[in-house]
This record gives sequence, C-alpha cells and structure tokens, in this order.
Amino acid sequence: MKRFHTDKIGTVGIWIAALSCPACFPAFISLASVMGLGFLSVFESIAINYLLPFFTLVVLVSNLYSWFNHKNHLRGFLNTTSPFVIFLVLYVFWEFAFSRTIFYVALLLMSFVAIIDVIKPISKRC
Repeated sequence: MKRFHTDKIGTVGIWIAALSCPACFPAFISLASVMGLGFLSVFESIAINYLLPFFTLVVLVSNLYSWFNHKNHLRGFLNTTSPFVIFLVLYVFWEFAFSRTIFYVALLLMSFVAIIDVIKPISKRC
C-alpha cells in the first residue's frame, strides 16, 4: 500500500515560503543565504500571499484526515495545532509584535511533529 506524505511536503513548502521572505521573518535571513535561497526574495509577495496559506492548508487537511483515520487524539491535536496557529498568525495577529515569535514556534513544532511521524508512525486503532 502506497503511503502519501502530504503533510511532510506541506511542511517543506511552508519552510521554503518562509525562507523567501526575509523582511517578514528576519531570523531566516542568514539561513536563507547559507542555503543559497536568496534569489527567492524576488517572489516574496507570491510566497507570503499564496504559497504559505496553500501549504498550510495542505498540512492542515492531511493532518485532519490522518486524525480521522487513526483516532489518536494527542498526535492529532499536535499535528493540527501548528497549521491552525500559522493561519491565526497570517490572518489575525499579523500586525502585532509577537506574531513572528508565534510563527517561529509553530513552524518548529510542525517540523518536530513531522519528524516524529516519520520516526514513529501512528498505527490504526482497533
């Protein structure tokens, strides 16, 4: 049976979209330049307005589907919290000073949960 890892693809997409906007997220300036992604700053408006919400929606939908299939409430809550918080930061808290910190924490939590899902996948409950 072929397994799809859309949440991992979405997490990578969110990272690339966030790295392409050094003005929005200044902590990623040096990381983007070290990785050679400085050319992505030309596409800053596309990445923030279209790619970041799209990949966040992909991660949220795939994690909700996984939660529905596996019925593991702790892992499902952790998986869906990060994309939901990123949506809140993008559309509700964007103008506040603490929004960047919340975005960084949500992005790190999303990456951490994606790595845990690869290391120890959820088994379906009986």
